Amino acid sequence: MKNTLFFVLLLLFTSVGSAQHMMRLDARNAMVISEVGAVISFENEKLSVRFVLPADRRPAGMDKIDIAQGDVIGMINGKRVSAIADLREAYEKTPVGGEVKIGLRRDDQPHIITFTKKDAKDQPQGMRIVRGDDHDENEDVLPALGIAIKGENDRVSITETFSNVTADLKKGDVIVSVNGKAVKVVRDFSTEFDATEIGADLKIELLRAGEKVSVTTPRPKPAGVMMRNRN
Repeated sequence: MKNTLFFVLLLLFTSVGSAQHMMRLDARNAMVISEVGAVISFENEKLSVRFVLPADRRPAGMDKIDIAQGDVIGMINGKRVSAIADLREAYEKTPVGGEVKIGLRRDDQPHIITFTKKDAKDQPQGMRIVRGDDHDENEDVLPALGIAIKGENDRVSITETFSNVTADLKKGDVIVSVNGKAVKVVRDFSTEFDATEIGADLKIELLRAGEKVSVTTPRPKPAGVMMRNRN
């Protein structure tokens, strides 16, 4: 069975503790837009809002944004989008502090929502990506770093970056080493990542378009948990 990716959304409630809402989604066909507390997925040939936080649970200033479960996304920043990759690319090209305009349809009626893109470090961490334990050992998702990786032919590449990516890591980068330890398979990267203390430097050597690139970033706190797939 191939790797199954999940989104776990933690909804925090005042005075009554916390509750957890889980959805099974393939992360390649879904993304989180943290500013408005929404999960977008590609289903039935549409980009739809699969889940959205109640207005009073969203980040400060986002309670008036008119987005709802079932809304269909057709445009972002004036560009038509029909796949998660298109939506993610347009979102990621928007600079921090820039305006994001998303065109929606609800009951066949169009409307536009507008919000300011925030830095990943300033966004709430309640919406997280985790994976089941029936995964392919040649693939992994590192929610804290905001990347997915895959090993093939003695090379480990970044196959996906998410909106919370914490460093200058890009899709297509080949990971050469971490903290001086060579990375040939996914386990090499995961082992060194897990062995690094939270807050300590992760020194990642990459090949990007044939050029060597060095990235140093603090080892972030965990941003997800392992969930057992019981299906």
